[in-house]
Amino acid sequence: MGESLSAQFYYRFPTFAHASVKLKSGGAGPSKMNFNLLVCEMQFIDPHGDTLSIAKPQDIDSISLGGSIFFYKDGYQEQIASTNSVKLLIIRKVTYEPIEIGAMGLRTRTGVGIKNYSSLIANSVEKQLTLNVDIDIAMETTYFLNTGNEMLKAGKSAFLTMFPKNSDAIQGYIKANKPSFNKEQDLKKLFDYCAGLQ
Repeated sequence: MGESLSAQFYYRFPTFAHASVKLKSGGAGPSKMNFNLLVCEMQFIDPHGDTLSIAKPQDIDSISLGGSIFFYKDGYQEQIASTNSVKLLIIRKVTYEPIEIGAMGLRTRTGVGIKNYSSLIANSVEKQLTLNVDIDIAMETTYFLNTGNEMLKAGKSAFLTMFPKNSDAIQGYIKANKPSFNKEQDLKKLFDYCAGLQ
């Protein structure tokens, strides 16, 4: 408690790196970028050295960064593998819930938004206030297979649906390797296997 949320930011890639940005209008956007996992936003460094989020992500066609391609549709989607017809995507969501610290340091869920009072003027003297609240941050990462027309949560049935011609081989691979459908590396290996069968 008492720490700045910005001090806790962490990113998808180790450093801000050159990105290839395509805008829907045909132009190009800022180049040094990184994906902030705490707020699920693409950020860039401006000419003054400030870190900023992209103001109108809906204007972006795609961002190539760190071996991944990012798209924006009701939030950022990261493409980590693809064939001619199927993409393996990651969609991340973050939720915040204020937790008040009550008597004897016990935590209580408030169910309301975070109050933003920072100071109080009493007897013409301004006093800084410290909000007695923690914030629980829940991060959810979900993997999907997408053909452009259909999007399914990554799982055994989704792989069999998206790669129907090789269902026996895919079932054999899943039985032998027991991939976790919540682990990026396992999904990429399975996806590469399926792509190699085509």
